[in-house]
Order: sequence, then C-alpha cells, then structure tokens
Amino acid sequence: MAEKIRIMAFLELLFGLPKNERHVSFETIAKHSKVAENDVEMLVMRLMSLNLVKGKIDQVFLDLFF
Repeated sequence: MAEKIRIMAFLELLFGLPKNERHVSFETIAKHSKVAENDVEMLVMRLMSLNLVKGKIDQVFLDLFF
C-alpha cells in the first residue's frame, strides 16, 4: 500500500509540471514522494517497468528527463 502511495505522489509531481519543464531532480522526487534519495532510482525504474513513465535517468547529475 505504501508503494502505491509513493507512486501516486510521484505521478502527481510529474504530471503537475509544465509541458516545457520535463526535467526533475532526484532530490525533488524524494521530497515529494517521501522516500530516501537513494531509493528514488528504484522508484523511477519501477514506474518505467510498469510503463507508467517513459524517460531517461541521468545518474551523474541525478535527474530524470521525461
């Protein structure tokens, strides 16, 4: 149940962004989804595997582009 809440919070953040700003940092995702910054990548990969989000992860700068 907690994972579903995190996923919904993450999706709310992403789809609340303006269309010309399709880039978000791991720090922002962690704060909004209430997960540790180390767990953000796993959350993003989980969403990508479920085909809920398509994008690219920048592991150097810890950003998500979708």
